[in-house]
Amino acid sequence: MISLIDKMEYDLDHEFGISDIKNVIHYENHFYVLCNRRDQMLGFYLVKLPEHNPTSYLTSEERKEEMFLLNHRNKLDISDVDMYILKDINVRQLVLSYKTIFINVYSILVVDLATGQLIFKHESFNLWETKINSFMNNTT
Repeated sequence: MISLIDKMEYDLDHEFGISDIKNVIHYENHFYVLCNRRDQMLGFYLVKLPEHNPTSYLTSEERKEEMFLLNHRNKLDISDVDMYILKDINVRQLVLSYKTIFINVYSILVVDLATGQLIFKHESFNLWETKINSFMNNTT
């Protein structure tokens, strides 16, 4: 990650232990990074990084853990990751979708960005080799 303001380069693997990045989205002065490895361990990790001075989270181990909205070790690769910000009047949610190898599951997660809590999860069978398309209808 390179800051265009202070011309600093941040190695996300070295600074935060995250690698195998699957998708990145920017919203309201933060980057949301979905990656498949943390400290060389396979899993599902959603990281919230401020666009200015991302290393501000490194002041303590507790503060570093705050940046992980989702932190699940599961020894499974994910692929075909998509991320979308759902904006409504009083609602800011991050919609994630991905496929998981070996267990052949297509998952959709909705995370409340205000609290960082998982508010919806859907899983359905889908072969890893099969292409899948989905659409979101956000009307009530």
